[in-house]
Amino acid sequence: MPDAELAQAVQWEAADRLGLGDEPAKIEFINAGEVRHGEEIRDELIVMAVTENRLRQEIETLTGAGLEPIALEPAPLVLARCMSRTIRRAADQKDTRVFIEVGCSASSVLILRGNQVAFFKTIDIGGASLN
Repeated sequence: MPDAELAQAVQWEAADRLGLGDEPAKIEFINAGEVRHGEEIRDELIVMAVTENRLRQEIETLTGAGLEPIALEPAPLVLARCMSRTIRRAADQKDTRVFIEVGCSASSVLILRGNQVAFFKTIDIGGASLN
């Protein structure tokens, strides 16, 4: 599917699958590469969405604390950008790495192939449940 059509299809299908309804939302995706489903080869997409209302609430929380946000970025991209700073050599671009970020109530698993996000999943187990 051409990129323009793919972006439009993701917008429509994500709103339906994520239960966003008609509420305005910001929907982005990462093409994580090709995967095999039986005999077919398909693109694996990581879809991220936030409603405009939730985004506004997050920004108000930051500004209410006296901060001035200049950018908001989805967790997989933040983690990938931070971890990619250690992956600079050309030889590192061929490696696959797994990063686990353990938060208080949830953890995130990120798999990078070189600097490219190949997998991201949030798991509802965090440091509080490990104590």
